[in-house]
Amino acid sequence: MALEVMKGVTANINEKKRRIDNLPAILDLQHSIDNWTGGDILDTATTLLQSGKLYKISKGHSQERKFYLFDNLLVYCKEDALRTLKLKGRITLNGENIVQDIDDDQLYYNNIPLKNAWKIINHVKDKEYIIYTKDAKTKRDWLNGFNREREMVERDELDNFRITACDIEDAQFLRDVNKKRKKKGNTARTRSLGLELIQKSRSLGKEKGRPEIVSSEVFHSIAN
Repeated sequence: MALEVMKGVTANINEKKRRIDNLPAILDLQHSIDNWTGGDILDTATTLLQSGKLYKISKGHSQERKFYLFDNLLVYCKEDALRTLKLKGRITLNGENIVQDIDDDQLYYNNIPLKNAWKIINHVKDKEYIIYTKDAKTKRDWLNGFNREREMVERDELDNFRITACDIEDAQFLRDVNKKRKKKGNTARTRSLGLELIQKSRSLGKEKGRPEIVSSEVFHSIAN
């Protein structure tokens, strides 16, 4: 019994570490999206589960959009020929918004049966989103992704899993350092140094009774 508990604790620690390690990439994604409005992705989500191009029916028109599925959040953007992303919308995935599969030929678009589609329905706001793909496999992959998203959120609630404000500060710190070091072609070493100095800075802060923040001296020591 004790061994199983230890395995569970270890698995949770490893999962949190993996997700924290991926936070800078989520920050990078948000900063790459033009005209971002509203709260940050990390205010709501911690993990990018899936991404890809899908089609959304809006006001009777089919629109190709780039979708990003996170835990608790679905973001969709318009991507131009230069692959520049422009935010078009975000959907909070919770009890208000429910993903519902649609059988082929159940809906029509331009008098043609719509295949490989599903809805996201908001019963509170009486609003729905119709999304479809070009093939059945992609649809299955996305519906499986939505199932994984719900399972992850439920598991996080049971495990009391949280990404803290300090974790987000560390991720922003590493992102800034990597940007400064990127041109020097040694981001892996920079990342290692960054993580090591974050840990040292936190330990020093705890010893002196200060908040767990990374000092500007630490930043300059690896950014320059």
